Amino acid sequence: MVYARTSLRGERRELHERMRSAGMGYRQIAAEFARVYHLRPRPAWREAYGWTLQEAAVRINSYRGEIGVDPGGFCGMTSAHLSEYENWPGNRDVPADRKLTLGALAGLAGLPLAFHLAT
Repeated sequence: MVYARTSLRGERRELHERMRSAGMGYRQIAAEFARVYHLRPRPAWREAYGWTLQEAAVRINSYRGEIGVDPGGFCGMTSAHLSEYENWPGNRDVPADRKLTLGALAGLAGLPLAFHLAT
């Protein structure tokens, strides 16, 4: 009888834990996630830190408030928007719905620093 594969989320969590316990850094983990799961850089780094989309969105909003980009929290990142940004431009001939703006790109460009400050 054929059995269903372990959940992808659980599989990724297990790989993350094994690699961290082996002393591997986030860069190595992100590279492995990109290789094994065919992830783009943004989701590979998020997965390397073991964050869900919601956790990453909360951290992004906190970081943007700390550096003064959005001190009032009026333009918060949501997990849905982050997912669209991580997957843009998509795998189709026509780019995905939400195109990255220069402001969004600038905000996402600072995220590696936000990721490192969070550890």
